Amino acid sequence: MNVVSDKAQFAQDFKQISDRIKNPVQYTDFVGKLTYYLTEYSKDDYIDAIAKTVLESGKVTEYVGSMQVYLKAMVGMKAPDLIVPAQIGGEQTTILNTNELDSKYTLLFFYQSDCGHCETAIAALKSQYQDLVAKGIEIISIAGDLDPNTFATTAASFPWTTKYRDVEGMNGINFKNYAVIGTPTMYVLDSKGMIIQKSATVEEVLEWSGK
Repeated sequence: MNVVSDKAQFAQDFKQISDRIKNPVQYTDFVGKLTYYLTEYSKDDYIDAIAKTVLESGKVTEYVGSMQVYLKAMVGMKAPDLIVPAQIGGEQTTILNTNELDSKYTLLFFYQSDCGHCETAIAALKSQYQDLVAKGIEIISIAGDLDPNTFATTAASFPWTTKYRDVEGMNGINFKNYAVIGTPTMYVLDSKGMIIQKSATVEEVLEWSGK
């Protein structure tokens, strides 16, 4: 990962290694560690590049931890519905069906208020918000803040209106359903709720939106 900067070459090398490892336990351990570090270094596009090989290998004994991403929220999959827990002073838990969101595109933004990279992403989204809206992209933010006051303080400055907090933080249902183990993590959905882009930076989203 540190040496190969060519994603296609990385996927090819991974396929060769994948074919050589016959033991399912060893294979699962190898893929699990690789996926963890790819996620840690925000190489989500590299995960997408090897997903087909992983899923078709038939050698993964269980999809746990970071490996849940291969089953739950990959590009080309239907995005899991959003479970919105009751917020302070709000209504009971509700469900947002991702195939019924009223926008051409929806950007799901998973973050934590005390995360440095998240602060950078928040600033970028705020400065680019009007441009994103003009392109038909609406934002839904889901915070992994355990403290409701921290969430409220941070979210108060957001120009978008749909902002929620997973009350169990990074262990919340939405973080689990989208296999989010690091923040920020962003998903772009189309009008039918299909995942068409996953990224860790706003710059990647802007690059996609400019195509």
